[in-house]
This record gives sequence, structure tokens and C-alpha cells, in this order.
Amino acid sequence: MWPVVLWKKLLCDYQDYLRQHNLTLWEVSSAKARSVRGLVYNSYNCYNNYNCYMKAPESAANSMVCLINQTNRLLDQKIRWLMENFVKKGGFKENLLKKRLDFLEGR
Repeated sequence: MWPVVLWKKLLCDYQDYLRQHNLTLWEVSSAKARSVRGLVYNSYNCYNNYNCYMKAPESAANSMVCLINQTNRLLDQKIRWLMENFVKKGGFKENLLKKRLDFLEGR
């Protein structure tokens, strides 16, 4: 669980930076925030795609807030998928036991 705590701390740090420097925190539905979130779908994604947002402190901090939130949502989805998959198919040891029993039974 410690990576989640670090992401939340980093998110709070960026939000604090914006507040302490009287900079605007972008609304989730703003055009700028949607633009940053949309960059993840570019082919051959790299830092250069985000470079234009890193020139000014306000857009840099807001971009990082967008990326952290986007990453958190993706991680949440992955955790939900893993939990559902575990419930439906069992865990590693259960599946290993099934394979071992199948092997012993000659299947």
C-alpha cells in the first residue's frame, strides 16, 4: 500500500504548490485538463509530448495533478480487475494445485 500513500502525498504537494503560489487549479472538465489527459493515447508517447505544459509553473503543476489522478484511476481499475479475476479463477496457489492434480491424474 505504500505506493498509494506516496501518490497521494505527491498529489497534495502539487495542489499545495498551486495554492501557496496563488495559481489556479484546473477544473477536471477544463479544456487544458482534458488535453493533458488525452496525451496518454498518443502513439509513441514520451516526455516531449508534455514538454509544452512544463514551461510555466501553473501548467506544469496542473499537468502533474492530471497525470497523478489519471494514474490513480488506472491503478484502481487494475485492482478491481485483479480482485474479480481472483474471485472467479482463484489465486496462484489454487491454480498451481489444480495443474498438479491434473498432471497426477494424467489429464
